[in-house]
Amino acid sequence: MKTWKTVSMVVVVVAVLLSACASPTPQVVEKEVVVEKEVPVTVEVEKEKVVEKTIVETVMVEKEVVVTATPEAPTPKEGGRLVYVLHQSPEILDPRQAQKALEAAVCFNIYDTLTRQREDMKLVPGLAERWESSEDAKTWTFYLRTGVTFHDGTPFTAEAVKYTFDSIKDPDFPAGGIALGNLDGYDHTEIVDDYTVKVHFKEPRPYFGQLAGDAFLNIVPPGAGPELAQQPVGTGPFMFKEMVPGDHLTLVRNPDYNWAPEEVFDHQGPAYLDELVYKIILDEQTRLSTLESGEVQIVEDIPFADVPRLKEDPRFNVLTIAYPGMPLCQSTNVSKPPFDDINVRKAVNYATDREEIVRIVYLDTTTPAYGPLTSTFEEYNPEVEEYYLYDPEKAKELLEAAGWVDTDGDGIREKDGNELKVTLVGSTGSFKWAELLQAQWAKVGISVEISYMAGSGLVEALHSCEYEGGALGSVHAVLSRQFGFWHSSQIGVGWNWNCIEDPKLDELLEAAIGEVDPAKRTAIWKDFQIYFKEQAYAIPMVDYVVHTGMSSKVAGLKVSSRGFDKWLYDVHYLQD
Repeated sequence: MKTWKTVSMVVVVVAVLLSACASPTPQVVEKEVVVEKEVPVTVEVEKEKVVEKTIVETVMVEKEVVVTATPEAPTPKEGGRLVYVLHQSPEILDPRQAQKALEAAVCFNIYDTLTRQREDMKLVPGLAERWESSEDAKTWTFYLRTGVTFHDGTPFTAEAVKYTFDSIKDPDFPAGGIALGNLDGYDHTEIVDDYTVKVHFKEPRPYFGQLAGDAFLNIVPPGAGPELAQQPVGTGPFMFKEMVPGDHLTLVRNPDYNWAPEEVFDHQGPAYLDELVYKIILDEQTRLSTLESGEVQIVEDIPFADVPRLKEDPRFNVLTIAYPGMPLCQSTNVSKPPFDDINVRKAVNYATDREEIVRIVYLDTTTPAYGPLTSTFEEYNPEVEEYYLYDPEKAKELLEAAGWVDTDGDGIREKDGNELKVTLVGSTGSFKWAELLQAQWAKVGISVEISYMAGSGLVEALHSCEYEGGALGSVHAVLSRQFGFWHSSQIGVGWNWNCIEDPKLDELLEAAIGEVDPAKRTAIWKDFQIYFKEQAYAIPMVDYVVHTGMSSKVAGLKVSSRGFDKWLYDVHYLQD
């Protein structure tokens, strides 16, 4: 016998909504629709008893497809003045001479590079429409974009590329360490014609396509001298107006700009903003208050404790970026006592509680770091995570083995009549762990004096190798940049603030940046990381995570592959 029961079954319903006045592109929205329909259920008779069996039926899930009109994206508002707050002051606006990542990031809105590396790591055309490398990676050919001019009206041609690179390598020019490192092994640039150049290196340089998009290799006009640091002239979307060191930098729209990289930006022609003002505010709470009051529109490096609150406030958006490159590290100057002793270097590694620093200083908004590379790179070696886990007792053993003993019971170790005292230097922005580290090292008998510095004074102090250590970190998406931080040739000129002179480390770095075969190159980088840890050359502290607060009235911010460069060409106010 049969009976009827109500079960759920999915059927197809298609509704097409059309309107003669609906011009926006239709949007297809799919959703499941469930309707009830009676279906028969079989009932069997078993030994005079009626038994109803549940029968499970398989039905095909269908979807309702509704075609609706998609609202048009808000039209960018032309014009306006935007204030962007920085946590330190840019002092040099010539990318060739720049020493700080922040200076180079600002330069990216004044100048252009040959290539661009997007946030997704894809390398796309910039001032070069295309490029190619020789098989041995010693020669790179760039085919340049036409119709580009510098802010002073000078046409952009192959001559500008040659001049930029030649001037960086000119021993009489005050080039910065990063630009010099980017051109390590450079031989010369050959002008093939007005819009074709061949860049020749003495050794293989497989990374140069990426380095050609680095902020420190932005192209400058032919003949530009050191004065460009204070009076920048580029080909970028914004032009220099004025700079008051320590207070603000003002840029204005380049009305002739019409060569934005199509694979990066959303429009062509001049930038939307009339004026861009970089305001320098050192105190983080003051920076935040200016954002909340509406006085400014974008603020770099907002306090960790305020991030959750700002994310809940509809007036603001928060951009959180974990920067690739080298994590924030505590450098240890190996050229002078006590860090010229490997046992002391190992001891301070064991004495550093990174997890406590992440929890207390960074409020769990980042993660501990373990090696000279961030884990974002394919070449990252996870074996570095096994070295120097927090163990203060092990630290004490190593210090005693090195001859450092607290003989008078004052809590500070001594050796040969000298107390174990070190001076660590850094800026307030990057040296956030200083006081907690001071307390951690005191537990094993090391006295730490903290010296806060800023700007060029800090760079000069660390270049001098006079201090025992400083805060160190680098934002980069190209591994060859590691050369500038650890190779012996970079002492006093690059960022080798650990003052390391180690032939084996130099050999590993040289091999890594020159190896053409990707698999072999990866193996070398992994060996480099292990050797670095074995020698305890620095103390990797935390991954570099920064939160940028923005008014919800502005949109269009783009970032580079290294995250630190904020490209403001597309930035605009939303229509009211």
